[in-house]
Amino acid sequence: MKKVIYILFAILGIATACTDTAAIDEWQQKAANLEAELAEAKAQLANAGPTDHTFVHNVYFWLKEGITAEEEKAFLTGLVSLKGIESIGQFYYGPPAGTPRDVVDNSYDYALSIHFKDKAAQDAYQVDPTHLAFVEKLADSWRKVQVYDNTLMGD
Repeated sequence: MKKVIYILFAILGIATACTDTAAIDEWQQKAANLEAELAEAKAQLANAGPTDHTFVHNVYFWLKEGITAEEEKAFLTGLVSLKGIESIGQFYYGPPAGTPRDVVDNSYDYALSIHFKDKAAQDAYQVDPTHLAFVEKLADSWRKVQVYDNTLMGD
């Protein structure tokens, strides 16, 4: 951005040094075009934010009633095995935080939150053999699963 500003000053300096009004008009138009391009680039950056392409995959599990401690341990081991999938950026899991408010649903047993670089990375995760094996082997552990996918935006 500093380079663009220096270029603008250089163009304006050259333009004011010229005695030919046609040349001055041409340089002023070029400067105006550069200013417009700079403003557009700034607007795009402001709207995009640095995390615009982050894809978050949130999964909530309600385990079956009467599940044994051993079965729950196998479920958690399988859940943690997902962390090894190459396309994953960040990986978090855990039980509800126990925040008793009307707007909070604490009825699930475990939540999984995985951050990916983009949707393509999440698509790769969906067909990864480790993920497929987790679902195939442990789907009988839960009575309900709910997924919320979102992209992160911000500054």
